[in-house]
Amino acid sequence: MRTLDGARRHEPEQELLLAACRFVLGLAGRDDVAHAAAGVLDWSDIVGAAGRHAVLPLLYVALAAAGPLVGQHVPSDVADELKRHFDGNALHNVALARYLTELGDRFTAAGVAFMPIKGPSLTVAAYGDLSLRQFSDLDLVIHRRDLRRVRALLRDDGYTPVNVVTESLDDLVLDQDYHLPLRNDATGVSLEIHWALGRRGFGSLRREDWAWTNVTTMSVLGRSLPALDARALIVYLCVHGAKHNWAQLVRVCDVYAAVRSAPDLDWIAVRALAAAAGVARMLEVGIGLCDTLLGADLRGRGWVARADPVVQSLIDEAAHRCLTERPLSTSEQLRLQLRTRERVVDRVLLSLDVLGSPHVTDLNAVRLPPGLSALYHVVRPLRLVVAHARRWVTRSHQEARQNES
Repeated sequence: MRTLDGARRHEPEQELLLAACRFVLGLAGRDDVAHAAAGVLDWSDIVGAAGRHAVLPLLYVALAAAGPLVGQHVPSDVADELKRHFDGNALHNVALARYLTELGDRFTAAGVAFMPIKGPSLTVAAYGDLSLRQFSDLDLVIHRRDLRRVRALLRDDGYTPVNVVTESLDDLVLDQDYHLPLRNDATGVSLEIHWALGRRGFGSLRREDWAWTNVTTMSVLGRSLPALDARALIVYLCVHGAKHNWAQLVRVCDVYAAVRSAPDLDWIAVRALAAAAGVARMLEVGIGLCDTLLGADLRGRGWVARADPVVQSLIDEAAHRCLTERPLSTSEQLRLQLRTRERVVDRVLLSLDVLGSPHVTDLNAVRLPPGLSALYHVVRPLRLVVAHARRWVTRSHQEARQNES
């Protein structure tokens, strides 16, 4: 069954979330929001669902704009809760944006080049309004050579690593990873310091220079800051959505919002950038989800979808998984991630990274002498085998008990 805008019919609560997102993104009208609101059966879950999908601001704006058309459908306590969330989120975003500009001044004074991604910069670039997106931390891209200086600067401000390992293993973790999460417990602010935009298996985004060769400038609270250019931002958002298995509706909204904010977008250049990076399939899926979930027909903007059964299968599965919020097991996630890579080399690198590269949990679970740290590459697969065996045994016992009953 199809709605008036051609989108597939979903559950009433899902339909309202989709209608709200489409409205704020200019893909639906107030009547569409009112029609979806009239079909909602369980308003107690709508706020929670919007929060899980990180689209609470979009839901509030859409319902507020529909005004009298939805007044008789929205319980007053739900309307009040949505307004509280929206106002609190707006204040939070402005505070983080202001802190970002201040932090940028400190980095510049210290001679450290930086580039904010996601957070305030994405919200302004794609949505044009700091209040329209939820974000909880700040992400900054720096050069790997500046990491020690940045860590020292932030340590003086009270930031400590979220994932703590012994100092002797610090370099081992950083060599395998691409970012460092930090948190200031006194202020509650979290930072992620990136020197690349992906681990192994994410094509050229693993390279430190990818972000810096696709840079422009933008203004956040009147402060000029470096940012990914429109082509790179769209590619990155599709890669980021794929990394998180498109589990949240906001990630699809981000992609379309970024496309909409670049009216003169050169799709040939976007596709070339994605292909050169080895993430063309992720781009195709991200753009396809804009059509499947949001009803955004991008053919009018010059997009021509390619006939690829693997891509279409990934789009259909991602759309269903996003709306049903079905979690994936570890093995399912790995199989899915492998299917999103079109190049054999990236599938191999991803497998090696997942199965063989030491993670923080491995380093903290097994303590080896500093001289034997190379053996963590063996510890990782052994721990995965043990964990899989335990899950298999537990599942077998559960099935046996069910058969006995």
